[in-house]
Amino acid sequence: MKRRVEIAPVKGENEKLYKKVINTIMTLIEKGELEYGDKLYNEERLIKKLNVSRSTLREALRVLEFMDVLTVAPKRGIVINDPRHRADYPPLSFILQFEKIPMKEVVELRSSIEMQAMIGALRNTDPAYAEELRGLKKEFLEVDTLPKRVVIDKKIHSLIVKMSENVTLFKLYNTFRTLFYEQLEDAIYQAYGEDGDNKIKMSHANLIDAILEKDVHAGMEALNYHFESALKRYVY
Repeated sequence: MKRRVEIAPVKGENEKLYKKVINTIMTLIEKGELEYGDKLYNEERLIKKLNVSRSTLREALRVLEFMDVLTVAPKRGIVINDPRHRADYPPLSFILQFEKIPMKEVVELRSSIEMQAMIGALRNTDPAYAEELRGLKKEFLEVDTLPKRVVIDKKIHSLIVKMSENVTLFKLYNTFRTLFYEQLEDAIYQAYGEDGDNKIKMSHANLIDAILEKDVHAGMEALNYHFESALKRYVY
């Protein structure tokens, strides 16, 4: 659908104008004057309405496209994207590239998301998920190298969040995934040196068994132990 909205000209120094164009478009979305799937005016009309140069407009559109707010296509025009088709929150992912978040805070955030996801996962009766968990448990116990086990470890935790079927939690998890995986790798390598291979295997096996058996107490206990062990490594 092509929506005709009132767009006021932007004013300011040339090097900052493209930011004001971005703010103008984002404000229209926030107010509901632009909705997902809507088409903006074509480039020529936008240049006139915003009273900016072509280069300023294109710079703003490049940033908005990078943030996955909109798509600029030769035939379709400028279209506002639908966030329901995303697996994460691109603007937040972009901001996080410049953040230096302590590992302790990463563990706490990851723990909050996965603990909440566990509640939904324990209620999930989808046999396909159960089969996937059994397969991951078997792989995790049988692999003979730590790097391979790290890969499966990531899959286990991601699947638990996915099993919650809470779209917002899953998107948040994916948004912070780079940070979570960095922390996970660091923790499992440390744990391997301190706790030994067997303890790592059993902690993940217990976690998966609790979900398969729908045991809320055991599931939360296993996950809590998981994160408490990780947190100690960054606190003490």
